[in-house]
Amino acid sequence: MNCGDEIMNYKTIRVETEVELIEKRSQFIAVAAPINSEDEAASLIATVRKRHVDANHNCFAYRLFDVETRLERQRYNDDGEPSGTAGMPILNVIKSNELFNCIIIVTRYFGGVMLGAGGLVRAYGSAAGLAVKQAGIAIVKQYAQVKVTVGYDISDKTLRAIELGGFEVKDKTYDSSANFDVLVEDGATAKFCEMLTQVSNGRAAVNIGEKIWATD
Repeated sequence: MNCGDEIMNYKTIRVETEVELIEKRSQFIAVAAPINSEDEAASLIATVRKRHVDANHNCFAYRLFDVETRLERQRYNDDGEPSGTAGMPILNVIKSNELFNCIIIVTRYFGGVMLGAGGLVRAYGSAAGLAVKQAGIAIVKQYAQVKVTVGYDISDKTLRAIELGGFEVKDKTYDSSANFDVLVEDGATAKFCEMLTQVSNGRAAVNIGEKIWATD
């Protein structure tokens, strides 16, 4: 029974969303979305630019985290706005919310009134913040896929203990024995194994399988 633990999780955008902000007649349309790669970021940027081909600017920022290498990548683009007035304020919203694996794209249709550098920073930051608020924040956690096998005489007691412990049972099969496929969050596998040992008097067979990432 391998019950080693390594706690790993991060926050990201829960769902793709779009919001609008009007600032001195300029229209700011912000799209926030979860992504997992720079290719996904490039694809969404291209989609938004095509959708708003007549817009003055399509500025963006994204931040990625590679769970395997533990390396962070980030990029931002002002798309013709004065340097530091668009992409960086968007990125600052991502960083201030401690988000990873997400992108925010803010499209601007100029309304005829100059906003100035400070006004642009506030407008792009506000639009990005509204998008994050509407999209919601999800915590992405790593889970171990665990198979628990017990005899029928203790299957009900074991299943009840698993569920009362707050662990998610993904599947149940019954053949020569009772089998429960359970998702166990990293950092909790040792607790899970200890609980099963106590409930089953050491009779539960536990197989720790591959790990997956899932939102809370």
